[in-house]
Amino acid sequence: MHSIRISLLPILLLCCWLLLPHSGLAQDKPKQDSVERWLVPDFYIGAYGSVAGVTQSGLVHPDYFAASRRTAPASSIFTEGFGIGGAIGLLFEVPVDRIFAFGLRAGYESRGADLVKSYSNETDVKGPTGATTTANVEGTVANSYGMLNATPYLYFSPVGFPLYFEVGPTLLLPITGSYQYTEKITSPANTQFRLNSQTSRTLEDADIAGLQSVFGVTVATGLNIQLSEEFKLFLEIQYSPVFDNITNNLRAGEEWKATNFSGTIGFRYPIGGDWYQVIPPSPPIARKPDTSKKGGSTASTIPDTLFEAGAVTPEGLKDTVIINKRKIQSTEFHALLPYIFFERDSVAIPARYHQLNKKTVKGFQIERLPRGSTLGIYYHLLDIVGQRLRLNKSGTIKVTGCLSQFETDTSVARRRAEAVRDYIINTWRIRANRVELAVRALPANPSLSEVDTAEGARENQRVEISANDLSILAPVRLPDTATLGTAGLIRFLPTTGGEPDSATEMNAWSLDVTVGDSLITDAKTGYGTPPKQIDFEVERRAGLNLTDTVKISSKLTIRDSLDNVTNREQSKKVVIVQEEEYEEEREVINGKYVDTYNLLLFGFDQQDIQDFSRQATAIMQPRITPQSTVRVIGHTDRIGLPPYNKALSQRRADAAAQALGIPVKEAVGRGEKELLYDNDLPEGRYYCRTVTVIVETPVAPGTNATTSDRGTGTRSSSEMVPIPEPKRKK
Repeated sequence: MHSIRISLLPILLLCCWLLLPHSGLAQDKPKQDSVERWLVPDFYIGAYGSVAGVTQSGLVHPDYFAASRRTAPASSIFTEGFGIGGAIGLLFEVPVDRIFAFGLRAGYESRGADLVKSYSNETDVKGPTGATTTANVEGTVANSYGMLNATPYLYFSPVGFPLYFEVGPTLLLPITGSYQYTEKITSPANTQFRLNSQTSRTLEDADIAGLQSVFGVTVATGLNIQLSEEFKLFLEIQYSPVFDNITNNLRAGEEWKATNFSGTIGFRYPIGGDWYQVIPPSPPIARKPDTSKKGGSTASTIPDTLFEAGAVTPEGLKDTVIINKRKIQSTEFHALLPYIFFERDSVAIPARYHQLNKKTVKGFQIERLPRGSTLGIYYHLLDIVGQRLRLNKSGTIKVTGCLSQFETDTSVARRRAEAVRDYIINTWRIRANRVELAVRALPANPSLSEVDTAEGARENQRVEISANDLSILAPVRLPDTATLGTAGLIRFLPTTGGEPDSATEMNAWSLDVTVGDSLITDAKTGYGTPPKQIDFEVERRAGLNLTDTVKISSKLTIRDSLDNVTNREQSKKVVIVQEEEYEEEREVINGKYVDTYNLLLFGFDQQDIQDFSRQATAIMQPRITPQSTVRVIGHTDRIGLPPYNKALSQRRADAAAQALGIPVKEAVGRGEKELLYDNDLPEGRYYCRTVTVIVETPVAPGTNATTSDRGTGTRSSSEMVPIPEPKRKK
C-alpha cells in the first residue's frame, strides 16, 4: 500500500503543473510575451519541511531489545517495519548556469518505525486454569531516533521542462534514540501473561544503545512554482536509503537500517546575480501565393520595359558606382553621469544598472565595453567606479543618498546610499574606509520643474557619487580601429510612383533587391502607392564578394487591399565595383578632419558646467588648431516650455564656448528640438543637457592619411570624454 502511494506522487506533481498557469511555473519566468528573461543569482537561500514514510529493514533478534527475558525463539528475528518520520532544515544553493547548481541542505530529521513479528511464547502465558500454556504473540518494537542531516547535492533542471532533479550523499549524525518493546497475545483466547494477568505487556522501554553516524544517498525530483519573478516555491519527493546500521551494538550477522521516502515543500530565494534576456526576432510576414486575377486575367508578368535605376554619385545617377573600404583609427569618449536613479520609495538598485557577481567581476574590463552607446556605458557606472578604485589605491569616493519632494520616509535616502556603498565594497572588495556615506533630503542641485513635477521628482530620487580624484569619474575612453564596410546608395525610380488612381488597386508595395547572387526579399516596403524614388544602401553582406563586378537589380510588386498582385516591374541593372582598401587616422569629410564631441554636462535648469564635466575641455583642446573651425550647439531635455529651453540651450552653448577659451564660428542653442537620448528616463534627460562641439580642421597639403600618430587619433562620438584609464599593474 505504501509503495503505491509513493509511486502516485510524481503523477500528482505533474498534474498540478498541467492545471496551473505555465507562466507561474516556468523555471525562468518571461517578463513579456516577446521577451524571455531569467535570473542567474549569486546563490539561493531557502527552507524546507517534509513528511516521510520510513522503511526499516534488517535482521535483529528480539533479545537485543529485552535481553534479560529471552522470551522469543531464535526464529523470531525482526526483518522489516514501517513508520512515519519528518524533517525540517535550510538550504544553500549556488547556480552554475540556468541548468546546473551545487547545493547543501542541513537540518533535523527523524526516522522512526514499528518492527513487528509474530512468534510463539511457551513460558510466560497461562491458560484459564492457571497452567502454563503456549500462545501466539505479536512482538512490536516501536522506535524513534532523531539525527542531524547534511546533504551536499547536484541540482539539474532542463530549460523548458517543469521538473528538476537532485542527487547527493547524505550524512546523518545521531542525537537521540529510544524504543519500546511490547508483546500482545493473538491466540488462543482466554490466555494471559503470567506476570500482569493481561493480554499485552511491555518488555522494555529504553534508549537505543550504540547509535552511530550513518552514510547514505538522497535522490530527489521536484517542481518549481514561480510565485514571483524571484521567489520560488518547490514541491519535491525524495528517496534516501542508507548504507550503515542505526547502531553499532549489534551482534555478528545482524543488521538494522532505515530508508526514507518523503514528500517535501520549501522555498528558494535568490541573492544577487545577473538578469539575462533574449528578445526573439519578429516573425516574417507571410506572403500569399500569386494566384490572383485582375479584370479576369492572370497577374501581370514582368514587363519588357524596365524602370530606371542608378548609383548615386556627386555627379548624379551613374550605371556604375566605385566604392572603397577604409579603416579609421577612432576613439570613443563617453562621459560618466555619477548618479544612480531609483524608483519612488524604493531602495533597490534598478535592474537596468549592470551589476556583477563574484564569478564575473574578474572578467570585467572597461576597454571591452560595447561601443557606440553612451547610456550603455553609463549603466556600467558602478563597475567602472569599482574597478577604478581597485586600480587607484589612494582614491576615495563619497556616496550621497537623496530623496524627492514627494518621498516622506527619511530612511530611504540612507538605505539607497547603503545599497550603492555595499555593492562597491562587497563586489569589488574595496575597504569600507574608502567609501564615505552621506545623506540629505533633496540633492544640492534638485530638479524642481513647475511644468512636470513628476519627472523632476524622479531625477531627485538618486544617489550621487563624488571622488577625491577626477580619474575615478573621468569619461570612458574606448580606442578602436573602425572598419567602414563597403556602402553604395542605389536609387530606383519606378514608373508607378505618384498619386494613386485607386486606393483599392494600390494598397501596399514591396521591393525585392538582388545583389549578385543574393536575393534580399522585402528590402523596402510600404503602403499605398510606391514613392517616386526608392533608395537602397548596399552593405557588407554574408557571401557577397565585391572583389569582382557585382550587378544589382530589383523587382517591385504592388498589391491591392485583398493582397492580390496587381502589378510587377523590374529595374535596370546597376554595376557596383570595389577598389582597394586604404586607411586614415581620422575621419576626413570634404578635405577636413571632423571631430564631434558631446562631453559637457549641465545640471537641471543650469548653464554652469558641472565639476565632473570640466575635464572634458582637456580632451577637446588638443584637436583644435588655429586653422580649426569650431561650432557649438546647445541642447536641453523636453521638460519646460520650448521658448525657455531654447534660451537655456543658447546660454549653455555660450558657456561652453567660453570654457574652450578660443574663438568659435558659431554658438547656437536648439533647445529640445533634437533630443539626443530617451527622455522617458531621468538619465536620458540628464544626458540631453549638453552641448555638441564640432571641430573641423583642414587637412594639410601632402598629409599622409596613415601618419604615425594614428594610434592616438581621436574620433569622438556624440558621447562623453574621460581622462585616460588608470594603468593596470602587470
